[in-house]
Amino acid sequence: MLGLHRLRDFVAHLPTTVLTATEPNFVVMFERIGAFAVLGSLFLISYPKRPVFVFVIVFGTAIVLELAQIFIPTRDARRRV
Repeated sequence: MLGLHRLRDFVAHLPTTVLTATEPNFVVMFERIGAFAVLGSLFLISYPKRPVFVFVIVFGTAIVLELAQIFIPTRDARRRV
């Protein structure tokens, strides 16, 4: 339990300069894909007999989160080239 508190404190105190708009697009995409891959893996371990359900939940969540950024004025969900 102590390890979770340390992890929480570490993440809470990360410098905000790490997450800047100057990151290359591939880094941001890699982070997003990695995060959803971990989430999907955890769900698949939890529900091993329902892989279609896991795929729909994880993929649907990704789509909803990306589309929800359109309605937040400080976020930009459009891809910049």
